[in-house]
Amino acid sequence: MALTDRFLAGLKPKARTVFFDTKSRGLAMRASPAGSKTWLFVYRAPGKAPQWITLGTYPDLALVDARAAALEQRHAVNVQKRDPAAERREARSRADAPSEPSPPPPSQPKVFSFADLAKLYETFARGRKRSWKDDVAMTNRYLMPAWGELPLRSITRPHVHELLDTLVAKGMTIGVNRVQSVISRLFTIALDRSLVDAHPVARMIKRFQERASDRVLSDEELRSLWEGLDGRPGRASDALRLRLL
Repeated sequence: MALTDRFLAGLKPKARTVFFDTKSRGLAMRASPAGSKTWLFVYRAPGKAPQWITLGTYPDLALVDARAAALEQRHAVNVQKRDPAAERREARSRADAPSEPSPPPPSQPKVFSFADLAKLYETFARGRKRSWKDDVAMTNRYLMPAWGELPLRSITRPHVHELLDTLVAKGMTIGVNRVQSVISRLFTIALDRSLVDAHPVARMIKRFQERASDRVLSDEELRSLWEGLDGRPGRASDALRLRLL
């Protein structure tokens, strides 16, 4: 089925069930009666049984981000001819294998900071998300001054609450929800890349309740829309015309 955020938010199966997304080949959602919702990527390597890769959990990993992650995996399989599941198993095997003691490096490695995450997110979101420029602008305006040089792993849930409460105290209202959403997207990427151990914004309640707009099109706008649909014949245009009637 074509998965939607509305469907996923209300998903409560009676038994453990896997739903495959028709809009993103290989993307699947595994849901259980206990409430867990896990994103999976499924593919078949040549000569092997279907391989299953865990991408993250919902809603920490949003639908749009899960589709982007699945697209990356599909590119690795079809274009780069890689086997992501085998690579993960090999990486875990190397990590578990005993290694010979080695002398300490001459200098300590650079600590991955929030500023590094901001650069990583901009590279990831560019071309994948229409509003990526807005996310970058909001990050530079509200997040970088507070967290820019902090080690990424040191930023915890209290840091997020403190920042959002400061913005509320300065008079920001609905915009605080937007800032929280940007923070959530940034740390979803960080969690997927194993740059943090936990998501500091997971299931965090938003400060302000939002109401959907009730604006409708004027008669003149309806006429312009109808003429535009006439210029693009097809099933979608027919469906919109039917709804307008």
